[in-house]
Amino acid sequence: MNNSGMKKLFFISVISILFVSLSIVFMPFASEQKFNNFMLPVYIVGGAFWGFILIGYGSLLILNHLRKKKLKALDTKTDIKHRPGIFCVWTNLPAKIFDTLTVISLVGIIIALIKFPTETQMIFVLIAIFFFSVNMHGLFNGKNYIFLKGE
Repeated sequence: MNNSGMKKLFFISVISILFVSLSIVFMPFASEQKFNNFMLPVYIVGGAFWGFILIGYGSLLILNHLRKKKLKALDTKTDIKHRPGIFCVWTNLPAKIFDTLTVISLVGIIIALIKFPTETQMIFVLIAIFFFSVNMHGLFNGKNYIFLKGE
């Protein structure tokens, strides 16, 4: 697969993780409907959550496999000497944005849980932002992104 196909896989994983985060936002609404004996929102939100997790992380697994295969075909002795993306911070502009958002959303969650423990919708929005930003932190600091950017 060429680099444009690999970039599409990366984009698919980003969009899928975004939809997982959006499904987190809708979980309180779906849960409220369950108490009204209306289960369809629960099934839709749950299905979206798990479906997009499978698509997002599945595309990342395929992308990682293709990157390694391409490096092997290029007869590159070793992969990029780089720590896993989850352990790196502020390595490029998108990573800086999501690293900062991760810290801000975590602080927001802590404050919301202390000051507004009954505001579940706000807490779920903050959890969704945190989930998305942590995943983007790992993606944009990771080996696949560096490989696709050609750095």
